[in-house]
Amino acid sequence: MDAGSMTALRSGVIQFGLVVLPVKLFSATEEHPAGCARSMPRTAQGAAPPAL
Repeated sequence: MDAGSMTALRSGVIQFGLVVLPVKLFSATEEHPAGCARSMPRTAQGAAPPAL
């Protein structure tokens, strides 16, 4: 199924002052495992570096 044939479950807008963002909600077509795709680099002691 391509994206052109999918119908949105819900649609609406998110508005920040004069900026309006159209949004659409679609149902998932595949299950994906939850988790983080990227990890923070570790220092020699094993702790994450401080945030800037």
